[in-house]
Amino acid sequence: MSNHQIDGHQDQGLKSIRTRIDDHPLVAGLNLLLGGIGTFLYYAGFSDFRSSTLPWKISGALTLGTTGAIMLQYVLNRRRRRLVWEGCAALCGLMPGWLMMGSCWFFYFLFAPIATWARIVVLVPCLFGTAYWLRVVWKDYARDFATLALREKLYKFEPYQIVYPGGASDMAVAMLKQRNPFTRLHLWAVTALGPIFTGIAMSSVEHFQSSGGPHAVFLILSFFSFPMSLWILGYLGVRTAFFHVFIPLKLERETGKKVIFGP
Repeated sequence: MSNHQIDGHQDQGLKSIRTRIDDHPLVAGLNLLLGGIGTFLYYAGFSDFRSSTLPWKISGALTLGTTGAIMLQYVLNRRRRRLVWEGCAALCGLMPGWLMMGSCWFFYFLFAPIATWARIVVLVPCLFGTAYWLRVVWKDYARDFATLALREKLYKFEPYQIVYPGGASDMAVAMLKQRNPFTRLHLWAVTALGPIFTGIAMSSVEHFQSSGGPHAVFLILSFFSFPMSLWILGYLGVRTAFFHVFIPLKLERETGKKVIFGP
């Protein structure tokens, strides 16, 4: 059978199947709404600081960019349903959640009018901690993929394609054992970063008063947004990147078959 016939066979089978990709216009709208709320919050907060306008501009650009990427994937991939492109769109869909719930620590300590030493003392360990966390979660999924035979359990190998049943397989992945950043890691953060945050507040009172702005609110939100950032980037982000992007690309190279997102 020729490649053209194979592609035609795949197209006929895929046209009648509805998956989450068909709902991506709604996802794009929700992405725009939530990202817009996050952008407005940064606009209001940093306007009180009377300092940088970059936070809300960056937030707005990320919101518009990810929304556009989701819609582009919908238009180009709705019929083909390549899993790798669905995975990229799903990663874009995580951006507004991170902007609203997980990004406060990053934007505040990077752009707020605070002392340079405060930025370094907080941002350096938090960024290194985030990188370490993502590496640990990735290795957990890689180990589970090998030891639990997830290749055969999550992906259905058919004559002309490989199908990833989105509902069942995503549920199986969600049931894998996870590290929880709200327990051990957050307790460590309370012990290690709590005194740092307190020291920043105590030593910078005069600076805070002179520069204005909701520093106390941002400090509190920063403390709680850091573990939320780890959860969003780690378990939602790394999970999607591993099972919807990395493994499909690997399987396509190994088998020569396209990995398709199924219902």
